[in-house]
Amino acid sequence: MKKYITLTISIFFLASCTKENNIPTTGPSTLAGKWNWVYSSGGFAGQTYTPKTEKKTIRIEYDTNSIYRYYVNDTLKSETRYQLVKGRSIYSQDSTLIIVTNLSSIRQSFAVLHNDTLILRDECYDCFEHLYTRIK
Repeated sequence: MKKYITLTISIFFLASCTKENNIPTTGPSTLAGKWNWVYSSGGFAGQTYTPKTEKKTIRIEYDTNSIYRYYVNDTLKSETRYQLVKGRSIYSQDSTLIIVTNLSSIRQSFAVLHNDTLILRDECYDCFEHLYTRIK
């Protein structure tokens, strides 16, 4: 009987330690970096904005010292501290990390896909989703 219990515990332990389970999709280490804006989409009318339609580039930076920088056409427009707080997203019932700054009352949830794509979602109804790609 002890052998079966030990075997069951061992299988459970190995299954919970797979590489896939240890790849974060959100967190300070995945958010940190420089990001180029690709598009923003949403709002009541379901509009989509791009660098081409808006005739401007946007770059954002999140550094490991909790500093957020916002650039338009390579000119720094704002810099502030940011915090990651755990909270409930309007997009899911799960607890997630939310980005909070003092620049806006709108908080944003985020996901990093494949370590090179950042999706920011405004935490309000009929707001926007923003897609960025990592600058290497």
